[in-house]
Formats: sequence, structure tokens, C-alpha cells
Amino acid sequence: MSYLLLANSSSVSWYLKVTVVIDCGSEESMGSVVATLPRFGVASKAMVHCTMSSVTQVYLPTITLLDDEHRVRTWWPRGYGSQPLYDLTVTYKDTQTFEISTKTIRIGFREVKLVQEQITGGLSFYYKVNDVAIFMKGANWIPADAFEDRVTDDVIRNILQSSADANMNIVRNWGGGIYQHDSFYSIADELGLLIWQEFMFACDYYPADEQFLDSVRKEVTHQIQRLQYHPSVLIWSGNNEIESSVSQNWYGVKNLTLYKENYVKLFIDTIRSTVLGLDSSRPFVSSSPSDGVQTEKEGWISSNPNSDFYGDVHYYNYTMDCLDIRGYPQPRFASEYGLQSLPRFQTLSSVTVKDDWSYFSPIMMHRQHHGSGNEQMLNQTKMHFKIPNSADPLKHFKDMLYLTQASQAICIKAESEHYRRLRSVMNEGRGHTMGAIYWQLNSIWPAPTWSSLEYGGRWKMLHYYAKDFFSPIIISPFEFNNTLYIFAVSDLLQNVELKLTINIWSWQMIDDPVTTITMWTKVPAQSSVKVWQKDIDNLFKLSSCKDRSHCVVTFSSVPDGEIDTPDIPTNVFYFTSLADAQLLNPNIQILNISLIPFNEFLITLKSTALAPFVWLESGDIPGRFSDNGFLITQQFTQIVFYCWQPSISVDDLKQALTVSSLYDVYTEPEFTDTVSVRN
Repeated sequence: MSYLLLANSSSVSWYLKVTVVIDCGSEESMGSVVATLPRFGVASKAMVHCTMSSVTQVYLPTITLLDDEHRVRTWWPRGYGSQPLYDLTVTYKDTQTFEISTKTIRIGFREVKLVQEQITGGLSFYYKVNDVAIFMKGANWIPADAFEDRVTDDVIRNILQSSADANMNIVRNWGGGIYQHDSFYSIADELGLLIWQEFMFACDYYPADEQFLDSVRKEVTHQIQRLQYHPSVLIWSGNNEIESSVSQNWYGVKNLTLYKENYVKLFIDTIRSTVLGLDSSRPFVSSSPSDGVQTEKEGWISSNPNSDFYGDVHYYNYTMDCLDIRGYPQPRFASEYGLQSLPRFQTLSSVTVKDDWSYFSPIMMHRQHHGSGNEQMLNQTKMHFKIPNSADPLKHFKDMLYLTQASQAICIKAESEHYRRLRSVMNEGRGHTMGAIYWQLNSIWPAPTWSSLEYGGRWKMLHYYAKDFFSPIIISPFEFNNTLYIFAVSDLLQNVELKLTINIWSWQMIDDPVTTITMWTKVPAQSSVKVWQKDIDNLFKLSSCKDRSHCVVTFSSVPDGEIDTPDIPTNVFYFTSLADAQLLNPNIQILNISLIPFNEFLITLKSTALAPFVWLESGDIPGRFSDNGFLITQQFTQIVFYCWQPSISVDDLKQALTVSSLYDVYTEPEFTDTVSVRN
């Protein structure tokens, strides 16, 4: 059963076209098909004749829902409104045997457009939902386990809920994986997460003989009929990276013309034509990355499918300094980008033994499925941190796990904020970026991967950072030519006035910044604007900061109070590599843990000095923290632990909870028990 929604913007009405696919269980059957929307008291009916020899499609008369009569509530992506879902029930009744078959699905009312209009340098590429431009924020989904029978509805819900909790509004179901379980799409409907749905073709050349094409038609038809009623499904995409592989001849084939012809036969003549024949309620793109309309003009294989001026891009660079924004593209839409990190020790130790616990051990290299991946992580980490030199092999290994996560977090933060700042910026035809979907969301097994969630669903440091850099409003700093620039970025649908506070801190002090600068700034709806800039040398003179290694700066903001806005996260800018920062021992203690409602725990920390990358671990107790990997600037800090397991007591969490910071990686512990909990 599927349906097609057509919105009539002039009269604010919805036209519901229901298609029912009937697989007849007897040689011949006559009956009636009735579709009902109980919430609105409307129905559509048709008579049908079906036979066992073929599948019967029934097109029911269009149902019209008028706004002034039916008051249809529109389905919105997360962050833009609610997600009302309505039961649509179809009943088939055999007029001879009176046998009845019924199916109910939940549908939402929403309209989707992909906007590709002429702008400086090329074409725009962004999505409108219900006529509102949406900056897409999310990550790429891969299969959640190497053994699909272990992927339960609870596993899927945990990953998607973590996406929603990190302020994402989209998940791209990558074409190198699988068509996901029904619950994946139903949960996305509930949470307001849009799905970029690819057909399962990726990074390779496929045949184009008629037998294979016929099989593909059946596959595509089945998936569209199965999934098209979900309001979360934003777009159909033909494949992952195959246009690029053909255009640039990745595999060095000799008869490239043949492969180009086969590409068009499969993805355009077969998949695209099948999609357009079955579903006109959402857009189709032939590949990702691709140049969209420009690709079509070039015969469906663009000369540069990864262009900044059209469509979407995939971008990976494992050798650049990730904090130098000059190395990043300025695309219309970034649908893949990422760097690797290692999971926490508890996750790796569950599948390894003591002899494996070193960074370049044979088992660590066996689990690394990206060429030179461990070397790349190490080199990127060296750019920003001291490499640990502990004499204790286990501590050294744990420290490296921590540092790869810290490095990945700051790198993807820098790139993601770069794309968000570009939503209102054009540089020589580049920019006007309207999407940031990093690679990748989840892990298929315990190993070094690009994910922000570990195998099992634990949050890496990156996922905590994503919750901040995907917030509806962010204050985003970056350095260029020795000047510090500050941008405010807002996804809100209304203008907002913000009070911006810039605090410059000395690593030698806590509680009190050495300099505070405050100002009011206006941020237009759905925009990014530069709100402040300062030469860094002059900033140091203003603040009496000795040099880059002695200070750090934070940016916090609050709205004027006239409109209800979500919390705006505090951002931080490090003037130098953390290898050079003049850190003091923060002596972080866990002062208290108390149980609060909804299976949550309030944790109070005490510190004697500023502490970067403060990291809390809950041992074997599953859950997440309200913040993690953060900078402590106050003597007392409170964090909430959201426990995912019932019946956990305060004493249980006291036994499991640990806290560390970057200082602990740089130094050997003075004594074994470095963390205490006071009652």
C-alpha cells in the first residue's frame, strides 16, 4: 500500500491518492477495497478483480482534505515543528467468501522540493519542506551490525534517538549498505528525522543486460511501494559515488564508453524512470555526489560530479591540518566528510585480549579496514596534541584511544561549522552551503571507524560535539590571517537578538576570565552573519595575555528573551595546539552524585584549574552525559547522566564513574586512585 500527497497551496488543501497492491491468494477473487482516514472521517472505495497469476494494483479515487474543514496538521522535520501522524487503513473484502484483509499504516502530510536555481557561479542545491528552506544537519547511516539478525528495533531506536538528541534532522542511508528495517523509517517518522534514501548500489560498475535490469526494476518497485508512504523519506538517490567513478575512471578500465553507456541504462533509463513512474511526491537524484541539473545537461555523467558550484560533494583529506579552513571546499551541500577515531577501551576490550592492547598491534591493524588509517589518525593527532609517552603500556593505549576521539571531534567540528557559516556566504561563486552530513553515524563492529557512535550505541566525543555544532543557534569562531572572526548562525524562522560574551581565560586561573567583552548583535532568520573580528595580537594586548600558549577564549550567548529559543552552546577557540598549552593539574574530583527524576543522575565536579577535554566514563552502565569532552572554566561544574538502564543506583554509578582530562594524558598519575566521590 502506498499513497501520494499533493498539496494545493492556493486553497490549503491536500489531495490523497492511495494505491493498493493486492497479491491474490486464490485463483480469482472479486471484492471491494476501502481506504479510510478515521481521524478525518473520510474514505475512498473501488471494486477490484484479482487473479493468482498476477499482482493487482488498485488506484483509489482521490481523497480531498480541506484545511478549513479537516484541519490537517503538517508534518515537520525535527526542529521546525511537530510530527503528527495519521492512521490510514485499507480493507479488502471478498464479495464471495466475505474474507477480509486489513492493513494500517501511519502517514504524515508534508511537501518536499529540491531547489536548484541559478545563482552566482552555478546552481543552488537545497531542500524545502512545506515551503521552508531547511539546512540539513546529520550523518550517514551504515548497517548497524555485521549480523542483521542482531539489529533489533531497540538498537535502531537508540541510534536514531541519539541522532535526534544531537540536533540532527537528517540521516543518509548509504547506498553501500542495505534497505533498512521497517522500524527504521517508522521511528524516523516519529522523531522528525528526514531520510536520504539511496538505492543499494555503491562504488562499483554494474551490468546492464536485460535480465539484470529487470531484476533492478522489481527491486526498485518493491522498495518504493514499501517506503514511499513515510513522510521521513526526503529523496531517492540512485547510487553512491558511481557517477564519480565513471566520470573519473577510478578503476582504469579501457572501454570507458561502454561503462558510461551501462551507467545510463541502469541508473537513468531503469532506476530513474521507475522512480518517476511510481512516486512524484519527492525528488530523485541520479547519484551522490552529483551536480544535479548540471549532470543531466551533461548527459547524466558530469565532468566534475564533485563540483562546489552544483549539487552535493563528498570530501576527505587525511593529511591537512583539519583546523585550517582554507583546505575545505565551499560547496552547495556536503553529504559526506569525515575522519576516523578509535572506540573507548571498554568497547575494544570486549573483543580483544591483553596482548592486543597497543596502537599498532596485529589485531588493531586487522580491525582497521581503511588503508593507512592508524597512521593517519596518529599524524592528525600529532598536529593538535602531545602524543602520550607513558611507561605503562595499558595507560598509553587508553590515552591514544582518548586522543583519537578528541582529534576527530575538533576536526569534524571545524569542518561542520565551516559549512554552517557558508549558508549565507558566497566566495567567487562558491558557498551558499545548505547541508552538512558527516561520515559516519554508527559502527558495524568494535573497530577504528569514522563513526560518532560506537558499536553498541555509546557516544564518542564527536557525538557530544555534534550536539553543539548542530544546535539551532551557534556562535562559531575561526582564525584567518592572524585575525579571529566570529559568526552567528541561526536556523530559526525569526530574527533574534543575542547578547554575546567573549571571555579570555588564562590557563593559570579558574572562575575569573582575564578579559570579558560583551555586545549585542542581531541575527536574521535562517542566516549566518559575521558579528565580530579582532586581530589576535591586539586581542592579546587588550587582555594582557602573554602569548598563544597561555590563554584560551570562550564564546557564550543568550537571546534577548522576547522569543523562545533553544539553549545556545558555549564555544571555545584554542589559540595554539594543545601540545603547547600551559596546562596546570586541575585535580578534578567527583564531589557528589544524586538521583533526579526520569532515571537521571546529577554529577557535581570540582576543579582547581582550567581543564580541556574533560571526559566522563560510566563503565558498563549504558547511557550518555549532558556534556562530555568539554572545557572546565569554573571550580564547580554540574553534568547530568542519562541512564539507559533501569534500576541503577547512586552507588552503582559511584563505583563505575571516572573522570579525566587532557592533563592526565600528558602526565603520569601520582597515585593510583585519582578520583574520589564524596557523599
